Amino acid sequence: MRANFQSLRRFPLTHTALVLACVLQAHAELDIGRLAMGRTTYPAKSWAFDTFHDYTAARLNDPTADRMRSDFELERGETDRFGWEVALETTRANRDRLQLGHGAIGARYLAIEQPLQVALAAEYLPSLRKKPDEWEVEIEALKNIGPFSGVLQYSGEVNERRDLESTLILGPIYRFGLQGLAGPQWIYEGDGGHSLNLLVGGSISRRLFISFQPRIGLTRQAPDLKILLELHAFFGPYALGGWGLQ
Repeated sequence: MRANFQSLRRFPLTHTALVLACVLQAHAELDIGRLAMGRTTYPAKSWAFDTFHDYTAARLNDPTADRMRSDFELERGETDRFGWEVALETTRANRDRLQLGHGAIGARYLAIEQPLQVALAAEYLPSLRKKPDEWEVEIEALKNIGPFSGVLQYSGEVNERRDLESTLILGPIYRFGLQGLAGPQWIYEGDGGHSLNLLVGGSISRRLFISFQPRIGLTRQAPDLKILLELHAFFGPYALGGWGLQ
């Protein structure tokens, strides 16, 4: 696995790339760290700490319906193929009523390496509020062709009400300069909501990544506006060639 990423080092540090991302997932969050590395798993013997914070304005003319949610995740790459994570999630509630909602423990495994990477993931989310527990499963495929990558991810979550939640994200992500990522994504949610997501982010130092994603609702089923902020800290060897993150 490592040899494949080492082969990318032939590209100069200023080389730009386009990442085509197609994602289906319940929480609809793009992992800025793995995107920057062009990977479906983190490198062996590495640690990653993520915080996701989203603010949702269901209707711009009704601020009483605004909601917030935060996730805190610690991920470990045991090998280039296998990793695990633990997490805490808050409930989606008014700003002054945030409380812990679920813990989480999950695993990710790179099942196929060639001709493309295919990773399988599962997550168990025990409730911290005496509610039913939740489950999430995910399949992610990624293909690197020179400076280009294509990503396909499916994820579905069985929530507290025993409903299946899923989301589709489709769109390009463009790498620019030494540290930049940007691109629009179209989002489709299982209830019929359509949104436009605008991702801007990248590496701000050797170990820190950040992304800012405003999401604009295109149909009535979708919130009018959602803003996602991700802060990602990475500790370990980089398996990324020619992008200035070594």
